[in-house]
Amino acid sequence: MDSSEELRQTRLAYGMMGYLHQFKAGFLARTSHELRSPLGSLMGLHQLILADLCENPAEEREFIAQAYQAADKLMKILDEILKVSKITYGSIPLEIQPIQLSQLLEDLYQLTHLQATNKSLHLQFATIPPVYILADSSHLLEILLMLVDTTIKLQSEGIIKLNTEVKDNLIAIILESELSRNIWNQSQNLTSFTTGTTLEDVKNFSQNLEVSPRMKLVLAQTLLEVMQGSLIIQENSSEKVQIKCLLPLVNGKEV
Repeated sequence: MDSSEELRQTRLAYGMMGYLHQFKAGFLARTSHELRSPLGSLMGLHQLILADLCENPAEEREFIAQAYQAADKLMKILDEILKVSKITYGSIPLEIQPIQLSQLLEDLYQLTHLQATNKSLHLQFATIPPVYILADSSHLLEILLMLVDTTIKLQSEGIIKLNTEVKDNLIAIILESELSRNIWNQSQNLTSFTTGTTLEDVKNFSQNLEVSPRMKLVLAQTLLEVMQGSLIIQENSSEKVQIKCLLPLVNGKEV
């Protein structure tokens, strides 16, 4: 190896180290922010119980039951984040192989269309070109399911569209909805339980506790990058968002 090639390799390795450092810091910061709110709320809830602010023993037991349910959901959030972290660092290997995109998106439609119908939303999947992509089938389906499922939960009316676009050696899986970028930027909101908190407040907290829209985008982006893909968010003229999942085609062409 000549000196110029060795220098190029050194610069590349240095740049990759810098990227990984930034990624670790950013991922940890987002994760800490995501978990701080529900953890703070659970602590506040237990403080209410310990301060004997419940009206009667039955309400105290109900508070404890709701706190347990919230803690169980929080554990599931942690598991979801930890799984993505393990995939990123290679502890959980991915099976990258050719996938027929049309079959994958058919599975996605079957898993989501009833939920959309129940909310009176129109879920439209465009005709998918006969292409094969390189990805981990189960984890890619998990990513797309997470994005479509979140869109259905957040959108109150209108149409949700999914189509594709082939360009160069990549295909973009495009999710179009009526949601704005601000909705996707939502993080966990800090909820404080103080004197005057009702049992209904506690139930609403435990029922609504889940990974925030912003964190779901971070998790999706992280998994796509491990599969040599990427995630892009764009706004159109009416300030509605397109979420594009970019993935490599097999041999860079249609099959």
